[in-house]
Amino acid sequence: MIRTIHLPFIASLTLIFAASAPYRAEAGSIIENFSGAFGPTTTLDGTALGSDTNFSFQATFDPAAGTIVRGGVATFAASLSIDIAGHGTYTSAPGAIWVVLSDPSFPGLLGNYGVGLSTSTAGFFFGGDFASASHTFTVETVAPTVFSEYVGYATHLPLTIDLTSGGSLVINDHGTRAATASLRSAAVPEPGTLILAAEAALLVGVALKVVKVRSRVYFRLPTPFLTPTPFSDPGFYPFSEQMEKP
Repeated sequence: MIRTIHLPFIASLTLIFAASAPYRAEAGSIIENFSGAFGPTTTLDGTALGSDTNFSFQATFDPAAGTIVRGGVATFAASLSIDIAGHGTYTSAPGAIWVVLSDPSFPGLLGNYGVGLSTSTAGFFFGGDFASASHTFTVETVAPTVFSEYVGYATHLPLTIDLTSGGSLVINDHGTRAATASLRSAAVPEPGTLILAAEAALLVGVALKVVKVRSRVYFRLPTPFLTPTPFSDPGFYPFSEQMEKP
């Protein structure tokens, strides 16, 4: 009986909080994730890296605000966070870099996908060439996807990226590590969402505790009464046993 009464209440409570926790997408943004390696002549703040150096970056952009450079190629103003192995994490200065994407209609990559960073007109760029994507798209309809069947780096260098630290990253070459890339939604929960979720979890926990405590009650009779003997009906059990039986 206790299970029948309280579990629907808990489920309803959870649904209420879930429904009241809205999500937002920051201007419908998408994040380009890209990992690979720079070559030894790439410089950071004027100093050459000296050897192949792994990196990974996240470039956030609005897929609805791109510029078609030519058929099958578009650039998108982006904000960049890049981690360079052995050096740290850096961010791009405002207006310093663009995401560049190409779809299979672009003849320059033989029907493959191009993904990376570039200048606003894609005059200089650094990226990767991939033969397929988990979700196909065009540069007019960019959507989350994972690129696969890596072909090689696609570059026209040097590509200079001014950094918020005041220095710059000048990409002059690439290393031998194969690149990986994906596009994912930048949708994030509203700040109040996490609070509501925590409150919901707390209330559900309290409700479960109450059910657990009540499930252990057999009969509470004032002394000098004795605890009555359960009915002889084999389907009857003390409350605590009812909760434990399937």
